[in-house]
Amino acid sequence: MKSGLTRTLDIKSSDIIDECNILIKSYREITDKIENIDSLNIHDIIEIIKAKTEIGNSVDFIIFFQKFIRKLELEKSPSIQIYKATYNHLIKFNKSDILDVNKVTPKYLTEFEQYLSKENIGSRGQNLYLSRIRSVFNIIIDEYEHLGYTFSYPFRKYKLPKVKTPQTIALTKEQLNSIISVDLKGKVRAERSRDIFLISLFSLGTNATDLYDLEASNKGRLEYNRNKTKSKRYDNAFISINIEPELKPLLEKYKGIDPFLFSFRDMFANKPRFNRAIREGLRQVAEIIGMPYFDFYDARRTMASIMRNKLRISKDDVSMCLNHVDMAHKTTDFYIETDFSILDECNRKFLDYLFDKGDYSHKKVIDDMKKLF
Repeated sequence: MKSGLTRTLDIKSSDIIDECNILIKSYREITDKIENIDSLNIHDIIEIIKAKTEIGNSVDFIIFFQKFIRKLELEKSPSIQIYKATYNHLIKFNKSDILDVNKVTPKYLTEFEQYLSKENIGSRGQNLYLSRIRSVFNIIIDEYEHLGYTFSYPFRKYKLPKVKTPQTIALTKEQLNSIISVDLKGKVRAERSRDIFLISLFSLGTNATDLYDLEASNKGRLEYNRNKTKSKRYDNAFISINIEPELKPLLEKYKGIDPFLFSFRDMFANKPRFNRAIREGLRQVAEIIGMPYFDFYDARRTMASIMRNKLRISKDDVSMCLNHVDMAHKTTDFYIETDFSILDECNRKFLDYLFDKGDYSHKKVIDDMKKLF
């Protein structure tokens, strides 16, 4: 390299000088088009030049999506799984790991929606996946627009598919008792899934992802921040539930290693596998009992429906049991201290209805449950 320079470190070769001039000219053409360049620092300008010379005045949507997923992994974000699922479907649909962001048009999104439908993804799933694509698109705009990039925003014309909410059909008391009492000895997956379903049923419909993460009880109570909404609520979606006698045998049966309350982490490497095993096991339970297929979320739906329709518990109290926030009362709730004994009373009424216990002694409840499990 030194041989190509003069003693004053000037370049000798006219060919190299010509190439450098061409390169400098291309950089000037890029910088001339950058809006508000005076407000940018040298690092921003270098990044713009590097990006525009490498990917031709655009951003690769899939490469950016990959980087965003890595960021969520480092942050241990609770939404990582849905973004990964969206990315996997996008790659399968796109049939390439290259996607110019400008090709994410209303037509492209409509075709992606049609692909999801053919993959038997319901309206809720379609809405979730496409809303995640919109979120990534918005982040790209936030990160690149101020650097001089321009985007045609497809979501002005393309509208996310509406979620078609089916009518809630709760399991009956008779069906629940069949699930509780069916003999599943020797059918490991079915028995375990049934038990996890009942843990949810006896703990105000606790979600599977929260059961997986649940840590040791506090003075006879299950206390946790609901994964689904903790990042969106001022109270971090905290809930405290009394451990009723019906639940205690199941806690003992699936006792985890400190600090976790349940042993599910020892059985399943991650939450998707945990959820998949529950679904497959409950399908077996339904076949054995001879009833229509029910899913894990039916524990939550059924508990809430029975509380409201059979026990006439107010919607506000049912909402509290579900760890929901009533947007109409959000400001008022900010000023009221949460009394979790209300949840305990509702849960006790539900369990008494389910088992017809009334003033049935707690000791006998525990003895009977131990025989079942």
